[in-house]
Amino acid sequence: VLNCPSLKELSLDFVRDENDSTDLCSMAENLGRSCPRLRNVHIASVRLSHNFVLALTSANL
Repeated sequence: VLNCPSLKELSLDFVRDENDSTDLCSMAENLGRSCPRLRNVHIASVRLSHNFVLALTSANL
């Protein structure tokens, strides 16, 4: 869990690996709670999904 109250921008590039088990939805929810100033998120992942976009929206990112 990240706790970065002054973080405004974040870039993530996930490995293009079929075995990647990163839970992107949980990550988005945690970022929304622990990084209140975060406004710009750049993510490169082959596993982006509609559920992840909904998690980002509900996290107010």
